[in-house]
Parts: sequence; C-alpha cells; structure tokens
Amino acid sequence: STGELLEEVRRGESLAREIFRDIATFLGIGLVNAVNTYSPELIIISDRIALAGEYLVEILNDVLRERLLPSLYKAIQIRLGTFETDNNFYGAGALVLENVLRNPSYYLLLSEQMEAEGKNPTAEI
Repeated sequence: STGELLEEVRRGESLAREIFRDIATFLGIGLVNAVNTYSPELIIISDRIALAGEYLVEILNDVLRERLLPSLYKAIQIRLGTFETDNNFYGAGALVLENVLRNPSYYLLLSEQMEAEGKNPTAEI
C-alpha cells in the first residue's frame, strides 16, 4: 500500500526509495509545469505523500533545478505541509484573502452593486 511504501522510504529502504524516486520525479515534472505557468514563490507539499519527508523535497529540488531556468529555481521554495487535515481549504482561503487584500475597493464596490440589485454579497461573492 501507499502507506507502507512511504514508511519504508522514511526508514531508508533502498528498493522503496528507488520506486518512490520515480513517483516523485513525475510529481516534480508536474511542478515544473506549474512553476513555468504561475511562478509561485512557495510550493507546499502535504497529504500522504509528504510523509516521505525531506527525501521527497530533495528529489523535487533536483527535478526543479534540472528543468527550470535558474532564475525561477532560485525564486522558489518547497516545504512540507504542517496541517494534518483540510490543507486544500487553508490554501483556498489564503488565495481568497490575498485577492481581497490586493484590491479591497473592488470588492467593496462589487458588494455595494450586489446590494443595490437586492442580492446578498456575503452569500454570492
């Protein structure tokens, strides 16, 4: 099972690490595409795959170093998530908050417009 594989990776079992390296390499290639598209400053890896620990981060850094432009690679950090559950909700909430704080007047005007139309802005924004 996945859990057993990850536990063996953490224990340093060579066959498990070899198998996991292939999995993590494909994840890294996907991250390269995401970095090239969105240029994030931080990637947080969480959920069960994060149980592989720093070995996973090491592989991902290797893939990103090999496949990204040096300027993009230097600007990014990979970290393991610390929340045990609801990681996606924390990330979604952070994106919403970031967008509201970036342009609060837009959301204030949108809210006022929706109220004028008889809509509930807190339920629809």
